[in-house]
Amino acid sequence: MRSWKILIPAFFVLMAVGCSKQKPQVFTSDCITDINCSKPTYRHLMDSLKYYNGKFVEVEGTYQQGKNLSAIVNDSTFSDKAAKHAFWINFSPDCPLYNSQTHKGFFEASDGQFITINGSRMAVRGRLQLRKASGSNPYVAILNDIVYIALK
Repeated sequence: MRSWKILIPAFFVLMAVGCSKQKPQVFTSDCITDINCSKPTYRHLMDSLKYYNGKFVEVEGTYQQGKNLSAIVNDSTFSDKAAKHAFWINFSPDCPLYNSQTHKGFFEASDGQFITINGSRMAVRGRLQLRKASGSNPYVAILNDIVYIALK
């Protein structure tokens, strides 16, 4: 009987800790306000690029960064992750992104460290711009005017 008195509270503590979800870090910008944003699936957006050209969209995927690389790719294991199926993310210093809770900038160092986002799942909201793919930049679309990022 005594062990039940210990196990029941321990069970509830474990349930509370195990079931709590970590909230995504959200960064927003107030450079552009009063936007109408569509939230198509990644696949639908890739199939309808001409329709969404010039419009604000929110898309989820995995962020990849590196030397001359800033892109979001579909995180499905069944899809092609080539550049022609990815979106170039064009961050602009003219439109900074801030976390409304901590008031820290997206590219601002915290405790001497920058946010590590390579390989992170995220939602990004920006204006879609079609472009001709070339050898130096094989992406068929760019997300400009980034006003929202949620790191998942």
